Amino acid sequence: MHDSIIAHKIMDEASKHGKVISIAIEIGELAGLHDHDLKSTLKQMTGWDVKVKEKKAIVRCGKFGFEGRPKILERTHDAIMFECPKCKNVPRLIDGDEVVLKQIKVE
Repeated sequence: MHDSIIAHKIMDEASKHGKVISIAIEIGELAGLHDHDLKSTLKQMTGWDVKVKEKKAIVRCGKFGFEGRPKILERTHDAIMFECPKCKNVPRLIDGDEVVLKQIKVE
């Protein structure tokens, strides 16, 4: 369900630029989507060449000044649980939770 909603938004945005041949997307590690699912959904819906790259998440924890990748505890359909790998507290998310349309190739 999430895949098709996001796929429609990507299709709408890409199509504003002309007849699309291919796109490149960056999916954050904590965006709540699987890159292969979104890629498959977009290919089925459009026939476009779709390239997907995962962007690693970055968090910051104030307790020990840690900044880096979080420890992912659990992924469910609607949520991702993660913690600071140093102190086990919930860190502040800095990057890696978005889906970004990076490139559009048109005819």
